[in-house]
Amino acid sequence: MQKRSFQLVGRRSGQPHVLIFRDQEGRYYLRPSCNGRLVRLTARDAQRLFHNYQYRPVLTTVWLSYEEVIRVDCPLPLDQ
Repeated sequence: MQKRSFQLVGRRSGQPHVLIFRDQEGRYYLRPSCNGRLVRLTARDAQRLFHNYQYRPVLTTVWLSYEEVIRVDCPLPLDQ
C-alpha cells in the first residue's frame, strides 16, 4: 500500500496557516486551519482561491506525509 504524500503549493496572504496542497496525482486540498483536516478541491476551485483570496504560490520540491501536513507552520503546544 502506497502512502499518500502532499506538496505545499499555496499560502494565503494575511493568514499564513491557511494552505493549499497538491497530492502526487494532481488533486488539490485546502487546510483551513492548524491541525485541521484537508478539504478536497477541484482544480478550478483551487485556481479561484489563488486569484480571489490572494494566495501566494510556494515553490518547493518537498513531499510531506498527512501527519506533517496538518502540523506544518502551526505553533508548537506548550509543555506544562
